[in-house]
Amino acid sequence: MNDVFCVLSAINTQYGSFTYTQRFEQLLGTIESIKKHSSDPDIFLVDISFESLLQKDIDKLKSLVTHVGLLHQHPFMRHVKSIDHSNDTNLFQPKTVGEIIGMQNILRAVKSHGKEYRRVFKLSGRYMLNDKFHDHDYDVLSDKVIVSTKQRWHGRDHYILRLWSFDHKDLDKMITMFDTIYNHTLARLTKDHCFDIVEYCLYHFLDKSGLPIHEVETLGVEGYYGQNAHWTSD
Repeated sequence: MNDVFCVLSAINTQYGSFTYTQRFEQLLGTIESIKKHSSDPDIFLVDISFESLLQKDIDKLKSLVTHVGLLHQHPFMRHVKSIDHSNDTNLFQPKTVGEIIGMQNILRAVKSHGKEYRRVFKLSGRYMLNDKFHDHDYDVLSDKVIVSTKQRWHGRDHYILRLWSFDHKDLDKMITMFDTIYNHTLARLTKDHCFDIVEYCLYHFLDKSGLPIHEVETLGVEGYYGQNAHWTSD
């Protein structure tokens, strides 16, 4: 039984250290690395940019992956695009909103595909799997959510989300969890005009889910951090 990789990207954006062309080439590297390090994977891609990708690039992606979704017209993304980000220079809000609605969309696309998989991997676009990806026996860890070791930031625990995964049999639970995260985020934005970044939310709601969690120091993923082009490896 093969695996499915859910890749979230934001190629056509106005922030960060890379151009559109550079980000697109890095995304192609993401896809290539999945095919190199996973046996016959299905790849679902959702882009959560403020603007659509170029049609020639959409066509290229459709030739390489199982599913392509574009969310630039999603009402939540259009709302976030319209607000003033002068006090949010790292653009935590659009990144958080994008990650949440991207996961809602991509997990439902996997479910609608109707195929049974061994495992569901979430991989951030522009990052690449490396040889350390093979250090883990995912058959032995089949019933567990696999994430990087939790970290503390501003006094709170969170998970880094470049790469994490779960058993395909828990797909419905993950869809429900991200719906809960969406509603939680929307309520906070509406009522309090603030929000928790998705790294905090995933830690909190995974902890409440009751799913078995296995934290690892190294997952086997590497790439450039978009904000400052710093190379990172988990």
